Amino acid sequence: MELFWAQMEQFMQDGPLCRRLILTPSRSMGRQLLMGCARRGQTVVGVETHSIFTLAMELCSGAMTGENGWRFLSRLETEERVAHLLHGSRLAQQHGALNTAGGAKAVWRLLEELDLYQIPAKLKRKGQYQLWNGLMEVRKRLRQICEAERLLTRPDLYRLALELIRQQAVSLPAQRYAMLSSVSLTPLEKELWQALTQQSGAELLTMPILDGNALAAQLQGRCRFVRCRGVENEVHFILDEVLRQGKSPDTAAVAVPNPEYGFRLWQEGKRLGVPVAVDGGIPLRHSTLYGLLEGLHDWWESGYEVEKLIPLLRNTGLDVPFPVKLSQELRRWKVGWTKERYALVWSQREDDKAEMQERRRAWKAFFDRLFPAVEVSEAQKQALSQLLQEGCKIKSADNAAASWQLRSILEQLEPQDGVSNLQQLLQVVGESRYLGGRPAPGMLYCASLEQCAAVSGDVLFIPGLGQYSLEPDKVPSPLLGCEERKKLGLPERRSASPLEQLQRLLTVWEGEVVLLRPAFVVAEMREQAAAPLYEELLKQCGASEEAVDFTIPLPEQTADQQKQAAPSVPSQPAGGEVTAAKAEKPVDGKAWVEQYVFSSTSLETALQCPYRFYLQYVLGICQPDVVERRENRWLETGPFGTLVHDVLELYFKPGQDGQTPDPEELLAQCVLQMKKTEPPASDALMQRDIERARQYIRRAIAQFDDSRTVVATECAFGEDGLVIPVGTYRLRLKGRIDRIDRLPSGGYAVVDYKTGQSRKYREHPDHYLQPLLYTLAAETLLGEGAKVEQAGYLFLQETSDNQWMQSMDQVREDGLKRLEALLHEISQLDRDPVCNPCYEWDSSTNTLKPTTDPRKQNDHSKCGTYCPYKLLCEGAEGESS
Repeated sequence: MELFWAQMEQFMQDGPLCRRLILTPSRSMGRQLLMGCARRGQTVVGVETHSIFTLAMELCSGAMTGENGWRFLSRLETEERVAHLLHGSRLAQQHGALNTAGGAKAVWRLLEELDLYQIPAKLKRKGQYQLWNGLMEVRKRLRQICEAERLLTRPDLYRLALELIRQQAVSLPAQRYAMLSSVSLTPLEKELWQALTQQSGAELLTMPILDGNALAAQLQGRCRFVRCRGVENEVHFILDEVLRQGKSPDTAAVAVPNPEYGFRLWQEGKRLGVPVAVDGGIPLRHSTLYGLLEGLHDWWESGYEVEKLIPLLRNTGLDVPFPVKLSQELRRWKVGWTKERYALVWSQREDDKAEMQERRRAWKAFFDRLFPAVEVSEAQKQALSQLLQEGCKIKSADNAAASWQLRSILEQLEPQDGVSNLQQLLQVVGESRYLGGRPAPGMLYCASLEQCAAVSGDVLFIPGLGQYSLEPDKVPSPLLGCEERKKLGLPERRSASPLEQLQRLLTVWEGEVVLLRPAFVVAEMREQAAAPLYEELLKQCGASEEAVDFTIPLPEQTADQQKQAAPSVPSQPAGGEVTAAKAEKPVDGKAWVEQYVFSSTSLETALQCPYRFYLQYVLGICQPDVVERRENRWLETGPFGTLVHDVLELYFKPGQDGQTPDPEELLAQCVLQMKKTEPPASDALMQRDIERARQYIRRAIAQFDDSRTVVATECAFGEDGLVIPVGTYRLRLKGRIDRIDRLPSGGYAVVDYKTGQSRKYREHPDHYLQPLLYTLAAETLLGEGAKVEQAGYLFLQETSDNQWMQSMDQVREDGLKRLEALLHEISQLDRDPVCNPCYEWDSSTNTLKPTTDPRKQNDHSKCGTYCPYKLLCEGAEGESS
């Protein structure tokens, strides 16, 4: 390496008055090279570094100014022009794949190669003659358009620079020239460089490459070898080492084999507070805004399914007014899908308070901005740009950089009829980068193997040295095979040799080196060997390999912390069931039971599974009420039952002066209302559910005994808790009785409609308390002296034997004892609730005990199949907490 720095010193010895230029693989690498020279005390004033591209841009800068100046086309803009030429052409009709963004990219990649390698356009080939002719026609038309509009592709830029040099229309940028040996030029680029340097000549600065024993001897005593369990542990190890050294991160550098390592290092460094500068930037597809746009496109493609939008409302890049409340409203009004139903959340309502009215106006403005950005239209591009500029949160440098880059790419897109601009944007982002960095004080520098060759520091980390990591990648050439490329004089498309780059880097680095290899591929769940060079250096250096397997210890909790973490039992506010946010443990369990407003469902849950009761009703843990699109029905179980209940309520409603309403008219009326509240489905599915509801309604009407008189339908009670004495307890109950009939005997019957199957009710009647509870409630509501003689269910799904009624005289006394015992069990707040004990009545002790009946145990042994709390329960078969 000393020879190389001696060459650099000799090249710069003429002093600052002599302008000098060094050609490097990239301009950023050139800057690093000059910084290395400056650290060695060499004068770098008057020295410029360029890549061949930036050099051509500087030479043509004068021709690219003014109203009639040339304008350079970025790669993306050029591909868009090619896509426009291909669209509807005979070539694209014959080869459908060329109509895609990927097809246009492949065509331009080939045409650019043909220009850079100076392959004549008139060359005729055997075989795919029509394809070749079509490609040459696209090449010719693209050149004509560029000349007419004064546009420059990359090959055109080189040709213009070459013409300006030959015409002496531009002043030469330097008096002495040199080129790094690692620079690779195409024939057109080489012609440009030779034309520039033909008068003064150009020196070759050779960057040495050692291998084998010579490289091992140079690394002896300053190279560590580390085996890590996966890529994540490599990243953790590097950052841990940087923090442990106690030095500034800028004293170290990381040479990464691919951009994914750079992104992971940047992401983890951001989390740990270690600033990381990634030369060349990180992939734009990893940005928050790209993920947001991808989600919005999926939302549009799904037909505006609300469950695809709700997660995006929490995206840190989207500026959403009142996002939590908006999510709740979207589910509350069952928006489901289709654009029109979103108006439900911003439509003003009579009972809205001023605060809610303001929220609805903000939501309307939000969706007015969102819908045009995702819908295919002539105005989509402008709306999408406006969304990125004004509808996204720019609270960090990350989001600002991503927003600017995405808007820049969007501006380069040519809109196509019937094609989503959002989809175009997502497709062309590809390997675009943002947040590009360079060495800076206090920042850990991360770059490719090639870029790091010009960097200096105390320690160099090189991760990712797995078995195949140093093999050059074959770059696909979709339009030409290897033999065809060879006949044309085009080289085989390969990436630069990572092995050669690594050897050069290890040769020139003068500080400590840490080589890391991932010994395990997590994605494929398999062990991985080391790269051959890693193993060779490990053996020849005589070093021992360090093994790193990170484990994250859980912090030990003190007794006070454990006590604070333990869930407490909340007291219930009046008029509603408890929420976890207001959790306070009452002093007296009986007092808590007497102030809680129970429903029949909550008491039945406590009887069947105290643990679920504790989670659902005491802690208030519940799953979101997700509305899913069903392929086999229109209405879910709950809304379908509501439809049937609403029709039967109107049909049996007392006080109709002896007139019998038409059930078909009632059904049509209720269906119309249901269509406003439930997401739509196909006509076939909607008609099938309506017909099923019609059959259920007919069965309920047919079962009615004319000797009875209906005294109440859908009788709601106990919003604040209807107080019912149960032994030593005062039970507060709420609910809704479907129908109360007066019997010829003067007593009453309580009927509850069920649209599900009757099996569980018939096989386990002791698990269901609704008949008893509604009997007690009805007698309280009807007044002193009223007596309910019958209570039970009418199963509308079944065509025969669909009534299940109990004589309350036979079950009342025993049922009250069991109910009191259940309330006593609930009041034992100092006990841990158990999962699914299947209580049964022990008449000898007048208490409830877990059943020993195998039939009942087996019936509930798979409760985790349907229980929403199965992930929190150790009792569900096959599940553990």
